[in-house]
Amino acid sequence: MTSARRADELCALLRRQGAEVCSAPAISMIALPDDDELHRNTQALIADPPDILVAHTGIGVRAG
Repeated sequence: MTSARRADELCALLRRQGAEVCSAPAISMIALPDDDELHRNTQALIADPPDILVAHTGIGVRAG
């Protein structure tokens, strides 16, 4: 399991199906000390949306 998000729950589900699970999260989430640049870029995308947007994680994108 390479995801830290909901790892315990997902590992338990796999184990119930007979899987041997190794959990080693590849990334972790941290709060940004200053998210002004992120906010500006997000507002720019909202103002002029691209034709296609690919979001890699559910936690990386929130509707607000």
